[in-house]
This record gives sequence, structure tokens and C-alpha cells, in this order.
Amino acid sequence: MKIAHIADAHLGYRPYKKAEREEDIFLAFKAAIDVAIEKEVRIFLIAGDLFHKRTVNPKTLLRAQEELQRLVDLGITPIVIEGNHERQLRFGEESWASYIGRTSGIFLQTHLGKHGVEYTPYDATTGTGAYYEVDNVRFTGMGYYGASTGDAVRGLVKALEGSTLSHLEAHIVLLHAGHTDIMGGYGGGGVSSDVLALLKPYCDYLALGHLHKPYSIAGWVHNPGSLEVINRLEAEWTDRGVLIWDTVIGGEPKRIPIESRRRFLTINYDVSKETTAVGAIANLTKGLKDSAAALLSGAPYPPVVTVALSGVYHFTPAHIPTSAIDAVIQEELHPLHFSLKNDAVPVELAHLSEGKDKASRKEVETQVFTQLVDNDADMKKNEGEWVNLIHSLLQMTKDGKPDIDHVIEELGRFVDRTAQTEESCMT
Repeated sequence: MKIAHIADAHLGYRPYKKAEREEDIFLAFKAAIDVAIEKEVRIFLIAGDLFHKRTVNPKTLLRAQEELQRLVDLGITPIVIEGNHERQLRFGEESWASYIGRTSGIFLQTHLGKHGVEYTPYDATTGTGAYYEVDNVRFTGMGYYGASTGDAVRGLVKALEGSTLSHLEAHIVLLHAGHTDIMGGYGGGGVSSDVLALLKPYCDYLALGHLHKPYSIAGWVHNPGSLEVINRLEAEWTDRGVLIWDTVIGGEPKRIPIESRRRFLTINYDVSKETTAVGAIANLTKGLKDSAAALLSGAPYPPVVTVALSGVYHFTPAHIPTSAIDAVIQEELHPLHFSLKNDAVPVELAHLSEGKDKASRKEVETQVFTQLVDNDADMKKNEGEWVNLIHSLLQMTKDGKPDIDHVIEELGRFVDRTAQTEESCMT
């Protein structure tokens, strides 16, 4: 049996409040549907975050249903789990992801209760269940568990220990979580290699979502990445897209990238050689004018442009006329959106960026944030998490006006992480 695996479509999201970017995101989803049809798959897996918000506008819902109906009309079954973006605040409440799974395919969800994981077969009459079987291939859906992900996976393993699996050709588990080796300090919803090792004897293919970076680990853990660039920093992950896996052949899935129709340009400029703000603007402007044609060559749509300043300021940073940078960007590159990212360090802090003990701007900021957090006894208990939160919120402002949904999501991750820390301290 051939399956397609996608995640993190984020339908309905409008980066920079631009309708064009919302359309980019929808067209990436449409392209993934095209891939599944072309490859003649039997099952189409959506490993969470089909939608960007808990509330979905009618147009977004209708377009998603129309695309999934294309699959259903050809005998391809969509299987959907919830992600953190679309999950309701109270666990188990109906979401738009569960609705579309039930009306346009199959929605799967395990429930973690006081007595472990409820592991029940899919019931077509109620549209509920934890697993679905077709032609001796089982699909188990777990959804998003945040700080409880480890407990949920352990609970599933315990449930599988009492299940009959010998008749299966393959067992595929869908989980909206990131591998901790890849996540770093990303936030909640992570699962470690130690926990996954418990699941391995019962699972042939772990279909992940959550992280937008594509990756595969140990030949059985796979994440396709987001379908479209959601944050400009993701533009370098050009192999994100659709995974195609055959249950008979096994092995590594085939990655089929979904190329963004829009170009994301980051223009790096080191201010260290400049002695005045006027000189910095003049040289940056000249460089942009000289390279504009090459940067835009073959780009059919207005790009998303970021100017990233680095190095050491030998003049007052406030003297940089950002309006002048914006004007030349608009004139030369005609962007859909432009942002200025300032990672340059003032000269009075230059000693921290020199020699073998040199520190990046983030390291300098970390020192300052840590000192602030340490002044509060309650905050100091979760010092690292508070510092990470401040960094994340600051980065959002550097990328332009923050999206309120991203702020709420980041605060949710912070709550997940601190709750997990408190639980570990109690055990």
C-alpha cells in the first residue's frame, strides 16, 4: 500500500497580514494533493496543523474540503490528527480538524486518561477511534499532547502490548510532536529517543508533524516539514513537502519537495567597516542597486525581503534612517513585505565579540536577560525558560509586527515547558 504523508499545512494563515501569502499557503496544500493523486497513493496522512487557528473561516474550510474531496473521489482516504494550532483549549472538544477528518476522511485520536490510553478501533458510525485498519495495515492517531507527549507514547506502548499485531503488514503511528534531538529549545510537544525506543517494536513508520523542518531519524521516524514557508527562516529548508512510502517496499520514504512560488531574500550587511550612519546607508544602497537584477531574476512574484545587519556599530545605531533603507528596498526589489533585522552590537559591547571568548548578539542579550530574571525569586526557578521566552518574543518584534497567534502559541509552549519542569521536580 502506498501512502502520502504531510503535516503543518497551516491553512488560513496570513503572514504579514498579506492575502497573497495566505494564497501561497493554500496553493502549497493544493500541490500536495496533486502529488498524492499523481503517485496514486491509497492513504493521505495529515499529521496535524491542517489549519492555523482553532477558529476557521468558511472560505478556508470550504477550500480544504474541496481539495480533500478530490482525493476521496479517486478512492484515496485522508487520515487526520489534530495539531497544537487547531486543538481546542479543552482536550477532547470538537475541533475543525476533527470535523473535516470525519466529513472528508477519517479522524483518529487516542485519549490519555487516569487509567492510561484509550485504544479503540475506528467506528464509522460515530467517527471516533484511535486506530483504523485497511488491508492489514493499521493507522494509529495520537494528535498533540504538549508536555504530556512522553506519557502519551508510554501509554500507547502499554496498550499495544495487549493488542494483536502479528497479522499486520505495517503499523503507522501519527503523532504531532517533534524529536527532541531536532527541537533544541523550540518548546513543548517533544519526544525523546528513549521514549521512542519503547514504541519501535510496535511501529514501522512514525509520521510526525509539529516541527516545520523536514527530517528522518533511524529509518522509521519521519517528518515532512511544513508545506510552505511559514516563517522566513524556514526558506532554507527546500526539501520540505510530501513523503511517499510503500508499506510493501518499506525503507526510506521518497521526499517530494513543494517549492514555494515566492522568493525569500535575506540581505546580510556587516556594519563594522562603517564609521557613520550616512556611509552605511550609502554603501548598502549601492550594493542593493548593483545586485537587484540578479536577486529578482526568474522571480514571478514579489519577494519577501529581510535586511539583516550584523557586526559592530562605530556610530549611534539610532542614527540609521530606517526609512531610507525601506525606500531603496521598495524601489529596487518591490517586495511583498520588508523587514529590518538588527543583530549588530554597539561598540561599547564590542569586547564581548572579540577573541576566543567572543559572544554573539544573542549571547550578550542572554547575559542581560539572565540578570533581570535572577532578580526575581519566582522567575529564577525557571530561569532558562524565562530567558528563552524573552528571546522568542524579542525575535518576533525583530521580524516585524508580531502575529498575535504566534505570541499566544509561544506563551503556550512556555506554559508546557514550565509545567513539565515542575512535574519532573515533584517526581
